[in-house]
Amino acid sequence: DVHKELVGLRVNTVQGKKLYPNEMPADIRNNTMLYRNRDHAFMRLLEKDSAKRKIAVKMVFYETRDGFALTVTDEQGLSATVQCEAEKLAANDASKADASLKENLSKLGNTDFTAKEVHLEIAQAWFVPASVVNNLRREGYLRAEALVIGGKERLRPILITTAVTVLGLLPLCIGNVSLGGDGPSYFPMARAIAGGLVFSTAVSLVVLPTVYCIVDDFSAWCRALFMRQNAAQTKETASA
Repeated sequence: DVHKELVGLRVNTVQGKKLYPNEMPADIRNNTMLYRNRDHAFMRLLEKDSAKRKIAVKMVFYETRDGFALTVTDEQGLSATVQCEAEKLAANDASKADASLKENLSKLGNTDFTAKEVHLEIAQAWFVPASVVNNLRREGYLRAEALVIGGKERLRPILITTAVTVLGLLPLCIGNVSLGGDGPSYFPMARAIAGGLVFSTAVSLVVLPTVYCIVDDFSAWCRALFMRQNAAQTKETASA
């Protein structure tokens, strides 16, 4: 305006270079600079489901000796497996139980994942309580999300650092530069550093996530073993 302050106004119609505001400001003048800070049509497009980008995952539900397990695999092949102990009760209506189980597993809510495929690898239709399904689904996508986010955050800085360093060492790796002109060559040290960086990059991006999954599985197995021991002790105490 005349005081050089930003003033908001709503524009109803735009025809070429002509703007038709809802209410014409009283102190607007010729050659006034206008800034567009909100596009209603664009905001409406962002609110649609088609504008959301999610990671498609494949979910496999199967039974174990003491309960059930769920494996979640994303589009890049990263997978997470969670297990839980549960009593196995045969379902009265097999088709209805399987359909309900698939529906409950595919409910990923406001997460970054969407269930592309849901497979049931079970010997027969079981009645699985909703609480068991919810816990498996929640722990499964949380672990998968941790792997995906961790990989994304570490991928770029690790690759950039490795690439810049290896490219900087490349002339020394293939050349025959010597210390002091006629001293020991630099290329053994340069090749050792470049090779170590490439190896550590592979370890950081591939081996560490795998170790994380193994440690997490071992932790879940220890918790399940502890719960079984406590349940057995409780049962013996109650029998006595």
